[in-house]
Amino acid sequence: MFGIAGDPEKLAYWRERYVTDSLMTCRTQAQAEELGRGVAYMAGKFDRYVREPVKYFRFADNIVMLHRDKVFLHLVTEMCIMVLARDYLIQVNKGWNVRPVWSGGIDVCGYVSFHTHRALRKRNKKALCRQVAKCKKKGLTPEETRLQCASRIGFATHANANNLLRKLDINMEKRLGKVIKNRRANIPFKGMRYDQKRPFVDIVCKDPAQEDNFKIMLLDYAIEDSKVETEDYFAEVTGSDGVVRQERKTRPKKCLVIRYKRILQTAVQTAVDGEEQESYTFEKEKDKDGNPTGKDAEYYSYTGSAIMIDQADKDFSKEDLPCPTVVMEQVNKMNKKFYKFT
Repeated sequence: MFGIAGDPEKLAYWRERYVTDSLMTCRTQAQAEELGRGVAYMAGKFDRYVREPVKYFRFADNIVMLHRDKVFLHLVTEMCIMVLARDYLIQVNKGWNVRPVWSGGIDVCGYVSFHTHRALRKRNKKALCRQVAKCKKKGLTPEETRLQCASRIGFATHANANNLLRKLDINMEKRLGKVIKNRRANIPFKGMRYDQKRPFVDIVCKDPAQEDNFKIMLLDYAIEDSKVETEDYFAEVTGSDGVVRQERKTRPKKCLVIRYKRILQTAVQTAVDGEEQESYTFEKEKDKDGNPTGKDAEYYSYTGSAIMIDQADKDFSKEDLPCPTVVMEQVNKMNKKFYKFT
């Protein structure tokens, strides 16, 4: 290793460095017990390490070295940097580090590899999530989103990222069971398709200054029983003895499903009588190649917001539709978030 095994002076220098650094970096009881076996033992241990080959692999300008002794690995890294800088005039990236593989993994080539699995590097995962979020905000279908993000998705499939891809909701799973489930889905509005469903959060405006970017044309709505959330209530039940008792029961919560179009642009025109009238440019459906067609795109979304359900039940009716609106996220006095039509 770097020729120090055959050079007594170099071997003595690095052997002393190993023993000294081991004393300086002692942190655990196991390290203290090993140091307690004496300097001769530590020196012999270093000599054995020198005679053994250091496992390493490289890809492009990345070099990964593996060893069971952290102190020895620090010394090997120091030797490598010295040789690369002196003999090859190569400046090593200052971001190098020595760390245990079991806790931090091996971060190289965009992945973090552990003994049991391989994860995506954090910044690559964030970049994929941001790209998918932008596609959803543009109203792209899952198939169009997959085409737009194909390179990042393909990169993620080589890691253990099944949960991540499932949470992104881009229909990566193509099994027949999922196809059948989508076809049997209970579509709330006649003439609509399952792929027109969009997450409710995609149309929620959190900043009043961004209202124009979240304006929708509300076309229809319905209040239904939720298929995923339930609530407990007490009902009066008459027993066989004729006594009326309060009994706890469970029923589905109510949810609101809305049908809408996204408004991309609003134009205000003044009529002859001075009354202002608004005209709208809507998001268009896209063909299989991702090109806009001449037909307005329609979507539907579910929400369990009690305030929005109350607005739909009491404050307006279907005779008032279609009507432009914005779903605004607000905070009450208890610092709790709620949503409402504005």
